[in-house]
Amino acid sequence: MSQRKKSEEDQFSFSRVSPQKASAQVAESISGAIIRGRFQAGETLPTERSLASSFGVTRNTVREALRRLEQLRLVSVHHGSGVRARDYLESAGLEIVVALLDPRSAPSSS
Repeated sequence: MSQRKKSEEDQFSFSRVSPQKASAQVAESISGAIIRGRFQAGETLPTERSLASSFGVTRNTVREALRRLEQLRLVSVHHGSGVRARDYLESAGLEIVVALLDPRSAPSSS
């Protein structure tokens, strides 16, 4: 390796970043809305088509996000009748603790 190339690498060395998948970002946004009380337990979320349009992603991306939220027990998917928010304090597992500790996701006091 040439001396010049090595010094350029040293000068511009950065830590690697791991890009977050769009579906993870969508899931994080929806879970935050549920935790903050934007969607009450039993309330139907917007349609996949509407969510996809709002987030600027494909419906497949939204489906993947909803599957993740279903695994976390934050929503229940009812094919043909929509996706409903669940009571995260009763149904969610330990994974929800991270979201609860995030001040951006704190439940509203309304």
